[in-house]
Amino acid sequence: MTFGSKIKKALTVASFSAGAVATAVPAQAGGLEKIRSGSFTMQVPASVKPAIWGAIGGAVAAMIVGFVWGGWVTGGTAGKMVATSAEDASVLALTPLCVAKAEQQPEQLVLLKKASSYSRGDFVTKAGWVANVNEKYRSAVATACASALVEAMDAKPAG
Repeated sequence: MTFGSKIKKALTVASFSAGAVATAVPAQAGGLEKIRSGSFTMQVPASVKPAIWGAIGGAVAAMIVGFVWGGWVTGGTAGKMVATSAEDASVLALTPLCVAKAEQQPEQLVLLKKASSYSRGDFVTKAGWVANVNEKYRSAVATACASALVEAMDAKPAG
């Protein structure tokens, strides 16, 4: 079904529901299609049909390119990105406080380094270095703090 026939069909249905009779007249020599509905006659140039399809195709292509390569996101994805950014910012802001508390207990730092990498976050939590952090961020801050402390101890020369 072509675009023109869809328009004719839609106008025919609309006209019948309004009580008028619609008739479609074939394209004339000038390239215009006439659609009659009662006393109303709509003339559409034949060159409009490809232009409308081109505009629709261009809009669809722009949306595909925008979402796939252009970085466009939906509102839900943007909300998730905001939440993740807020959590990351909180972790980055609170990690230095945890490191400062840990540096006040050097004997615990030696035990932290001996602990397995997957249990270091729990070690930091049990040591109380993240006790003042909101429960929502506590695990992430403890893991970041443990990683920062171990990296600093590995980088620092012994002695």
